[in-house]
Amino acid sequence: MPGDAYESDTGERDTPTFSHFARNLPVTKVIGIPLGRGRKALNRKCRAIARIASNNGWSAPAIGHIFNVRPDVILDCVSETRRRKAHRHDETQNDLHYAGEDFSGVFPDAPRKVRNPGPDAKGNLRKPDSSASEDNGDERAPESSSSKRKSISSSAPVSPFMTVKKPRLASTFSTSFHPAPLPKVPNSVSPLQIFFDSIPTLKLIALNPSRLALFAARGFTAAYLRTIGVQWSGENISDAVDRLLKHDVDAHGCLPELDLTILKVGLGTLGQPDTQTGPASTLGSASSLSAFLTSVHGFDFSVHLASFTRHGLTLERLRELALITPASPAAVYEILSRTLQRKSSANPTTQELEKGLSPLEVLALEFCLRAEGLRVAVVT
Repeated sequence: MPGDAYESDTGERDTPTFSHFARNLPVTKVIGIPLGRGRKALNRKCRAIARIASNNGWSAPAIGHIFNVRPDVILDCVSETRRRKAHRHDETQNDLHYAGEDFSGVFPDAPRKVRNPGPDAKGNLRKPDSSASEDNGDERAPESSSSKRKSISSSAPVSPFMTVKKPRLASTFSTSFHPAPLPKVPNSVSPLQIFFDSIPTLKLIALNPSRLALFAARGFTAAYLRTIGVQWSGENISDAVDRLLKHDVDAHGCLPELDLTILKVGLGTLGQPDTQTGPASTLGSASSLSAFLTSVHGFDFSVHLASFTRHGLTLERLRELALITPASPAAVYEILSRTLQRKSSANPTTQELEKGLSPLEVLALEFCLRAEGLRVAVVT
């Protein structure tokens, strides 16, 4: 496997997942920035992720928002000149190896910046312009000469005391290297469609708009499906697909039997042949609820910390539920879904994501509690 000749600072850090970028949500600070000589704010994995994001159009402030660090920290990674001084041992051709498989596919689009144009000449507030991408001016079709004349003639008179704002210069920090650039995909193409097209078996499933809505409502994102295929056991995969996609429980419908089988087999091709038990539970060893939520059966639930806290689901209560899950999984799932599951939504807003879990996430939590309950039973 590829690797740097000298690995600089590979210790634990608060590392964002693919879903953090997809939702434009910052990581929850659990570990923080370690103190001490030679300790970096971002470890090797984080720096690789930052460069991949930069190569896909994300600005340093936008990446810094995800990592919960200053833009200068990001510029030390993504600017070739600054990288050679701050992280000279990083071999950027190995970034995809360090970032991990979740970042080997299509990267989420950079967030769009809403600009406030301020009041017009009469003092009336104008609508914000959200058409420009953050630090990456969008390409616009040239206006015709007639439309230019019309806009000039209809504009309000300019006061002689008003100053003209100079156009912002392009950032002096740019990346001149190209470590395995990731493909850019038009916004009209669904990330889920791209994921299915990348797996030969899953290409057999036709993803029409109604099926895309079904997958979204149940919580099956491209990133989650990749995690399921790579980390979950065959039993977990089959259980999740059947329980969430086999039955017609609402307006989103369900999948036919053939497509259910194709989905199970296709996801199974991503994992290792010896994947029998799925991810190990961290519930028993976690030092805090926030630490546990960073890895729940392979999923990062950091964004749901407030929801768990609000409903009183502490580490102690979750450990109590884990003890009865192996014998009563249906009852535990019912408790978790009634307590934590958000209302069905194919396109949840940021506020909805923070209010509750998707059906798939509730199921992942049940699997995690079941694994912990079985582990405790073996030990005792």
